[in-house]
Amino acid sequence: MVDDSTIDELADYRPVSPLAVATLVCGVAAALVLVTPLAAMLPLFAVVLAVAAFADLRRAEGKRAGRPLVLAGLALALGFAAQALAGAWYDGWIARQRAVAAATAWITAVREERFADAMAMCGPQAYPLPHEVTMGTEPPTPAVREEAFRATAAVRAIQACGQSQPAVTQVRRLGTSGSVWRVSGDLSACAAVSGELRVELEPRSETGPRGPLERWLVIGLGVER
Repeated sequence: MVDDSTIDELADYRPVSPLAVATLVCGVAAALVLVTPLAAMLPLFAVVLAVAAFADLRRAEGKRAGRPLVLAGLALALGFAAQALAGAWYDGWIARQRAVAAATAWITAVREERFADAMAMCGPQAYPLPHEVTMGTEPPTPAVREEAFRATAAVRAIQACGQSQPAVTQVRRLGTSGSVWRVSGDLSACAAVSGELRVELEPRSETGPRGPLERWLVIGLGVER
């Protein structure tokens, strides 16, 4: 025999909206956005589900439950998205500072004619060797490499500045991967040359005596008039 309290509980029972459950699940899954950018659409999908769930609950006119689930899923999705954006901004800010520091160190080495140090910071694509050298059977000597390095427009422009330091005017990412940075410097303070110095850099991961380390490599040089 069913007592009156059981009857009241059955009368008060409201099924949970499937969309509300889906919103909560998607909100929890949005934590993946902190691990991989491939999950960037999960928070947005959770917001879309939340809008649909709220609409479903309104249409049910109180006959369905799940509003707390929708709110929890929405809060999780927005929270994870905000954390991921803040982390990406901070990583970008750190990378920007390191790119400027590496470009400045390279410019200083050229200004002080420490060409061996400056060349050590460059990748092979930064200053291409003459065609007749690359086509030869013998590997280029250090003197030939230094001659090719000193012949680049960027190195000549920095040396023409004398004691003047090109001022950094712009720093921005390049390419779809976002790992390459371009640091531009104003050459207007130089009496013998004008235009904008361009130094392109990319971080490389290496293993040192104390573990993994990051090394910034100059991969592109130029002067834009």
